[in-house]
Order: sequence, then C-alpha cells, then structure tokens
Amino acid sequence: IGIDRLIYCKRIKKHFNLPINFILMSDLFDSEKINERIRLVESVGNNDPKVIELLSKTVLKNKIKQEQDTGFRYGFEAIATGTLFDIKIGPPREKYYDQAAKIICKKLKLNQLQSIYLTPTFPLAQDFSYFLMHPEIEEYGLTPYKAGSNQMQDFRIILNTTTIENVKHLIEGTHLTTNPNLPNPVLDLLFIADMANNLKNKDDNFPVYKKDIYLNIKKLKDLTINKIDKLLIEIGNI
Repeated sequence: IGIDRLIYCKRIKKHFNLPINFILMSDLFDSEKINERIRLVESVGNNDPKVIELLSKTVLKNKIKQEQDTGFRYGFEAIATGTLFDIKIGPPREKYYDQAAKIICKKLKLNQLQSIYLTPTFPLAQDFSYFLMHPEIEEYGLTPYKAGSNQMQDFRIILNTTTIENVKHLIEGTHLTTNPNLPNPVLDLLFIADMANNLKNKDDNFPVYKKDIYLNIKKLKDLTINKIDKLLIEIGNI
C-alpha cells in the first residue's frame, strides 16, 4: 500500500509541478541515524515533565491513554524526525510538538526547528452544534493527513475513495454562515481546487477572493462543487 501511495504521490507531483519530494516512513526509519536520534530524544524527553505535559496536548483527549501507554513514542518520533530538517509544515496542534522540541534541542545543543502551521481542517456536512460539542476540533480541526481522524472519514473528501456524487452531498450538507470568522470548510475546498489549478499552470500565487464570497452561500457551494468535481476527475485520470 505504501509503495502504491508513493507512486501516486509522485504522479500528482509531476502533474501539478510540485517542488517537493516523497519518501516512505519505513525507508526513513531504516536509517540508523534517525533511530539513534529517536533514542536520544526519548532519553531527554522522558526525564522532563514539561515535555510530557506538552506531548499530552498533541492528541485528542480520548487518545491520551493510548499515547501514554506507548510512552508517547509517536511524539518523540515526530520530534526526532523534525530535528533532521530546517523547516516543518503541520497542523495547528503541532505547536506543542515544537515547544517540546525546543526544550529537547536546547538540552542536546541542536539547531532549532522552524515551523509553519496550516489552518485547521474541518469536516463537511456538519452544523455548528457539532463544533459546540467538539471544541477541540473547532480549535484544531481534524488531523489533515489522517483520513479517519476522530472517525470522521465519511465527512471528508478522500482521493480515490470519495465519489463525485458524495462530494456534492457533503458540500450541500455543510452548514455555513456569512461570518468570515467561523469555520468554512467549503471555502477551504475552493482554495485547494484553485491552488491546484494555479500550480498546474506554474503559477505559485495564492488564490485571492473578494469579501462578498461569504455572502452568497449557494453560489459558493455551487462554485466549489464544480471546481472540486473537475479536480477529482483530473486527478482520477493522472
């Protein structure tokens, strides 16, 4: 499965002119360099209560026991991997990894990692009562690179899985308001579709929208459905 995904990612990279490379985690973790770094990071982190406190904040509350049972292995692996690079891009919750990494890097006299945080990824086909009942998701969103984050895989668009018919159902079923300060997963999708089109045309500028894009919700949804449909068809033919 991993190799198939790697091949697919490379095809997407070529099609959209992406200036990035891909590597399987299994290949990365075959390196003695990374395994030695993990052991070093764990030895320092496990003896620092502040690091453990920060790692506890990197997961949803219903997953803390699971992470504690592994000795926060995932968190230490993430920190150790990050120390091999200069810049890391991740979701908002990873700020806690990075705060823990700063403590560990200072003790190990390693260079500090520079981090860029993405905006939260929100589920589709939900109304605002969902966010009121799940404040953590309202603040941090779902994990963007884990399709089944918080068991919400049926409320996300997943490449090679979600049908075009389901895309329309998910977008039309998403409750939006005209308040630009509230979560708007439909506008996020429109941005992704427009950015993909820009990259294909070797244009690395971000899409820019007028403020009134929030005002006509039906128009926003129809435009997004149209562009996401075209994008999924295009990706499916890569």
